[in-house]
Amino acid sequence: MDSLPALKSVETFRLRPATPFSFRKTTDAIVVGNTILPAGSTVQLSYSHGGLSEKLYENPGMACPLRFHNKITDNSSNGSSTSDDDIFKKGSVEEDEGGRPNIFGYGKYLCPGQYLAQMEIALVTKAMVCNYDFELVEGQDTSQCVPLNVPKSGLKLRLSKKE
Repeated sequence: MDSLPALKSVETFRLRPATPFSFRKTTDAIVVGNTILPAGSTVQLSYSHGGLSEKLYENPGMACPLRFHNKITDNSSNGSSTSDDDIFKKGSVEEDEGGRPNIFGYGKYLCPGQYLAQMEIALVTKAMVCNYDFELVEGQDTSQCVPLNVPKSGLKLRLSKKE
């Protein structure tokens, strides 16, 4: 897997999150912009919107699989660099840690299956990329179906086994 660092990337989750939003309740009163939200308010977190923010990302609409690869510094006093492997092990991928999307949640909302999911995604992707050529079938509508970020009528690909 070390020879294909992009397989550890969370860039696709930033561009097209599987869960484009989630809900939380405030435990204390907080200020968002110029609005005070009282304790107990329901707040919607938009991963889709955050992933395309020009405030957080340079060229947010462009896919860059190595965007987060070895470009993260931890919160320690020495500001040392932290690898993708270390970030995955930490279990925290909040937006304020190098801009990585928090696709698997964090804190008490952290998905217990995140490591298995990341490993499965990387292994299946590597097997497919190494063994098949992909071609998008022409003439299909690839616009997104909101809120699920999938093409409205599916996505048809033509696969051919590499020789």
